[in-house]
Amino acid sequence: MSDSKRQRRSYTPEYRIEAANLVISTGRSIAAVAKDLGVGEQTLGTWVKAEKDRLRGEGESTGPLGEDERAELARLKRENFELKQDNEFLGKAALDSNRECNTPSARRRTWPRLDDQAYPKKNAEESGSCGRTVTL
Repeated sequence: MSDSKRQRRSYTPEYRIEAANLVISTGRSIAAVAKDLGVGEQTLGTWVKAEKDRLRGEGESTGPLGEDERAELARLKRENFELKQDNEFLGKAALDSNRECNTPSARRRTWPRLDDQAYPKKNAEESGSCGRTVTL
């Protein structure tokens, strides 16, 4: 191992943008492009993220919507409205005429309790236990 430190490479902003666009436009993985260019994967990943942020404009509007985007937005709004209506209808359908919930778990909670005569308490002799009384 030598005593001299390794020189740190520097890249021009144009090179960074071109390398990042190579990943973005071709759809190739960062690892594959980094290997081809002889650049570290993390370094190229940082460049790609920065370029994507720059292209996106940090969340700013990219301009007016095109016709196809407006049509897609209208379709999604319509679909969202219909799904909300269906959900509201199903919620109302779960209520019976007494305005009580008609789901199986709610029916279990609202069933009338059986009286004690249907299930009389047993004493220790009848239960066959080891002398402990059973209370229901």
